[in-house]
Amino acid sequence: MENVAVFSYEAEEFGREGQRKYLVTTYYEFGQKYLSTKAPRHFYEVITEGCACRLYFDLEYLKEYNHQVSSDHALETFVQYVCAQLHRRYGLCCDHTHLLILDSSTPDKFSKHLIFHLPNAVFRSNSHAGSFVFSICDDLRRLKECSGSRLREQAYKYLFVDTPPKCKHPLCHGPPCEQLLSLFLKNDTGKDILICDESVYSKNRNFRLFLSSKLGKNIPLIVAKENKFKSVYGVDHEKRKRSQTFNTLLDSLVCNTRFETHPTLLDYPDARVPTSTTTTTTTTSHNHHLSFPPPSHPTTTTTTTITTSSHHPNDEGSDGLLPHTQDGRDPSPYPCVDLFVGGEIGKEGGRPGSIRRKTHCVRHQGQQVVC
Repeated sequence: MENVAVFSYEAEEFGREGQRKYLVTTYYEFGQKYLSTKAPRHFYEVITEGCACRLYFDLEYLKEYNHQVSSDHALETFVQYVCAQLHRRYGLCCDHTHLLILDSSTPDKFSKHLIFHLPNAVFRSNSHAGSFVFSICDDLRRLKECSGSRLREQAYKYLFVDTPPKCKHPLCHGPPCEQLLSLFLKNDTGKDILICDESVYSKNRNFRLFLSSKLGKNIPLIVAKENKFKSVYGVDHEKRKRSQTFNTLLDSLVCNTRFETHPTLLDYPDARVPTSTTTTTTTTSHNHHLSFPPPSHPTTTTTTTITTSSHHPNDEGSDGLLPHTQDGRDPSPYPCVDLFVGGEIGKEGGRPGSIRRKTHCVRHQGQQVVC
């Protein structure tokens, strides 16, 4: 099970109440099927609890209430602040080539996803990544609360106290105080809030994928015009040259840490997890490193579709991703997976459910996947 990851997706036939199906498969199999699925796509990566992950952010604000804000300036200030805090707290130096930026902004709303590919380092889990984010956001709130220039100046110096010797990367130096304060923006009630959404670090978080949009909308995440990230992917062990789109998909996956060779696992003391307000997520793996690509010898992959609703949508297969096979009462070739998934459904007060159907895909070297 080392090579599998968990994904979820929405479809119109499920209804508009947040119901999703879940897939357990390898990055390679998922990428092939995902990119062959017709748009609009509504897919999410499940950031599995306890799984090593990259540092990620969801930035957003409503433009209607923030006419004076330059989105380019706000993005640059936030990135510089994060890089400076990574340098201060972990001694890491990074620049724009370490950061993948995805964009789904509209004329009404600024919306971007940031995925940091830190130099040979990943966070131990999204709870540790989240605690780092909560801490640097709390520091900004304390800075904003300071009244008087002298007190604010002292608070600003505290943000970068004990910073290691200067780094060659300009982004490792903190932005000026007034620029940091510009990261507070108005919401629809007139309240000042940070540009960073701090709710995306909950357990088993569903994080929207590259080229996917929210259900009922057709505004997918695409590569931002500001993006300067250099992909770590090239030609794989079977000499298959993947498209740039496929590489970007792999780079955008928060838990895909395959190309980190013996990475440093970044911890944060007293890591805390916010309460999730999203649909219950079911997972089937707690491995720390999910890998890509698959081995060169023949392998088998089991893809499981799960629903957490007590009533099921029709079986017409209109989602276009998976063919329909046996129902959930028949065991898959890996009964231990069935037992594990069944045991996870409904845990921690989640809605009761069951494995609805399974698809067993067999891959042989040099051949197509046959399901």
